[in-house]
Amino acid sequence: MPTISVLIPTHNCATFLPSAVESALAQTYLDIEVIVVDDGSTDETAAVLAPYLHHITYIKQKNAGVCVARNTAVRAAKGEFIAWLDADDSWKPDKLELQMPKFADSSIGIVYSDFETLYSDGHFRESFLRNHPCVCEGSVFEEYVQSRFFLPSTVVMRSKCFTESGLFDEEMRCSGDVELFTRICLRWKVALVNRVLTLRNEGPYNITADKKRVGTYMVLALNKLLVKTRELSRSQRRAVYNELAKQHWHLGYEAFSTGEMREARRHLRKVIRYSRSRCRPCVLLIALSYLPASANSSLRKAKARIQRTRQNNQAQRNPEALA
Repeated sequence: MPTISVLIPTHNCATFLPSAVESALAQTYLDIEVIVVDDGSTDETAAVLAPYLHHITYIKQKNAGVCVARNTAVRAAKGEFIAWLDADDSWKPDKLELQMPKFADSSIGIVYSDFETLYSDGHFRESFLRNHPCVCEGSVFEEYVQSRFFLPSTVVMRSKCFTESGLFDEEMRCSGDVELFTRICLRWKVALVNRVLTLRNEGPYNITADKKRVGTYMVLALNKLLVKTRELSRSQRRAVYNELAKQHWHLGYEAFSTGEMREARRHLRKVIRYSRSRCRPCVLLIALSYLPASANSSLRKAKARIQRTRQNNQAQRNPEALA
């Protein structure tokens, strides 16, 4: 049985970290090493890890961001395979055992699974992949760019992927996993174990809770992909451009909604550059952005009322639609 290095980067996540570590140590796949990289935590991280120090490798570093912490963990790993586990997530006991047989195919670089989500407000989503667009296996580069359907805590990957594709880009303070996985998907195939094997806790403490920050770093990740990977085919490049247009649209619309008109115009012009199909609404919003502030304020309020009405109607038709 090849060794799997379970890598857990953490920053101020003492509340959830013991559950993550215990779920790794409880795996039915026995040949594992668990490495926790503490990225400059100021909470009780060291104290909650004390009972596990005989079973894990604990590395503490100055706060430098999640990508730096992940690279530190990769450099310390000895396993032929890498399994990622975020500090606020946890695994079902048979996760690794169910995923490893997929690597019998030597062209497979990543194996992922479904996951369930517990939100901080108490509601529960039992499957992420169910009804999620673009979920697939094999050569998935274009689908993954459009619909990022696996998150790090569901992924087991070959250590060899880092040799060919490089480590995490340490400039990425967010969405660094997306930037790396897209590079890996260019060279390796992906396989799926279509079972819920990971529990994700989601709330305002997550890095991804800041949607503007996520969108900004997604744009950076996609632009880096265009620069770093010269071998993109025409259809692959088009998929990246389409996703860039979508991200700039969300950022531009959000800036317009909050009255940041110069920022809105900057993003909306990028949308026009990358996607002809979105030109008309972008041109309209750019024109409206030059109206007096009072007129735009009334327009934004009207849009907000329309959106609330649509959400209420949707909730009445399908009470579970927003869950």
